[in-house]
Amino acid sequence: MTFHFLFVLILITLIGIPGKIVFAREDQKAVFLQSNSIFTRNIVSKLLLVDNQSSIVASDVLKAESSMGVWDLAIMGNKVFGADLDGTIKVWNLDTKELESTIAAHEDWVSGIAVNEENIVSSTLVGRVKVWSVKTEKLKGTVDFGFIDQINSVAIVDDKIISGHANGSSIIISNIYTGELQNTIRGHSDSIMSIAVNKGKIISGSVDNTVRVWNLETGELENTLTGHEDSVFTVAVEDNKIVSGSGDSTVKVWNLETGELEHNLTGHTAPVLNVDIDIEGNKIASGGMDGTVQVWNLETGELENTLTGHENWVSSVIINGDRIFSGGMDGTIRIWNIE
Repeated sequence: MTFHFLFVLILITLIGIPGKIVFAREDQKAVFLQSNSIFTRNIVSKLLLVDNQSSIVASDVLKAESSMGVWDLAIMGNKVFGADLDGTIKVWNLDTKELESTIAAHEDWVSGIAVNEENIVSSTLVGRVKVWSVKTEKLKGTVDFGFIDQINSVAIVDDKIISGHANGSSIIISNIYTGELQNTIRGHSDSIMSIAVNKGKIISGSVDNTVRVWNLETGELENTLTGHEDSVFTVAVEDNKIVSGSGDSTVKVWNLETGELEHNLTGHTAPVLNVDIDIEGNKIASGGMDGTVQVWNLETGELENTLTGHENWVSSVIINGDRIFSGGMDGTIRIWNIE
């Protein structure tokens, strides 16, 4: 069933199909393109018709010949880790810009990746999370939630793995060393697409169009943020700011403490797949199905740059100092200097 989704994903990328595309199962309704989304046909035309194009060109383009598409990114030290649709994790050295290693992680699309000083955590659409050693890249453990359980996002906090699931619309917290289940959090009415963690809070975005704030220790719901008119595909959090991106093509900025909507950012011409935030640099980055990376001023909400170069959807963005890293369905990781 996952192969079927991947086939449909590639097909719509090439020719465009109107209507609804689901991640793995219709009953889970993990909608990626909904019938009211504006991104339907002629993706090539949309990629060429981008306003506010920037003169900034990617300083480096990392591409492995075997890549089927970079779905998620993580950075640790001088390495960037790419979660690939071919089931691997590709590790790049940022000093040499060379592919350093390829981890044969899963037999299925790698749907999420998180990295800390000791561990790499990867997830897949068929209900499995794996833990790898950063140093040796050897497998340390596997948490199996069952083949029918689609996992869309993972995070690491201390000794905890936090995973966002389609099945049961749940957030599951597991021990990173033993795999022991510590908590299951429910409250969303549809599939969870993205999670982020900061200051003892879990932030989740869902196909039910909401962003929710949970207490990490107790699992209690602290706030529900409404305003998006389509599925919330991505969330990021830093300090007291939450950023969310949606199938309604908008990026929204919220106050973590009050839940107040601070900015509604419009610029993308198709669903927003990934966002990141940098409080110190006063930046937001967003990547979308329109093939662009957009850079926003966090304080004013103004669009500062639209970065073009990807030849397909931009599925992951990371702000790292004065650089933005973007991963795309064209199989490339692009590095942009934004100082």
